[in-house]
Amino acid sequence: MRFLSTATLTISTLLFSACATETKRLQAISSEVLTSGSGVVFLSASGDQPCKVAATNVLVEPRGASQNVFAAPGGVTANNGFMKSAFEDRLGFFTAVVLKPGDYQLSLVSLGPYHYKSPAVAEFSIGPGEAKYVGEVAVRGCGSLFVSLKDRWSSVRPLATATLPQFPVDRVVVEIPPLKPIESR
Repeated sequence: MRFLSTATLTISTLLFSACATETKRLQAISSEVLTSGSGVVFLSASGDQPCKVAATNVLVEPRGASQNVFAAPGGVTANNGFMKSAFEDRLGFFTAVVLKPGDYQLSLVSLGPYHYKSPAVAEFSIGPGEAKYVGEVAVRGCGSLFVSLKDRWSSVRPLATATLPQFPVDRVVVEIPPLKPIESR
């Protein structure tokens, strides 16, 4: 039992540190990114229940990539039960990722025993100087295969404005890509 308490405390400490680092990373994104030839994608994710074992995460990665968490330019958790939700009305989180112009995908990664045969749930492109919100990946359950993609920009925008004070959030265009079918292994 003592090991479990120590492991839980260690995980909680790491997640708190990661949250603080993520906030600093977001605060550093400014309008200069758009004039440097890069683009910015905004993404949110949510879940219907907190998951402490099989939490689902959404990666932003180059189209055709294969769920490499360490190589992905960015990502967001949907239902991590160790983290406080960014939203008052649902369990969810958001992020903004600076990207080189190109083609990208949103891919699911589960922290637990579940794996996805076809992890890419949607594809999008970003051009130089573009700022896009590509939707909220909403999952049902832990290690979920039940996924939808929704326009929740109206609730993400105030958080983006508060978290990214140097970024012109009014330039963000909502462009929700079509959802692709999902299969498990």
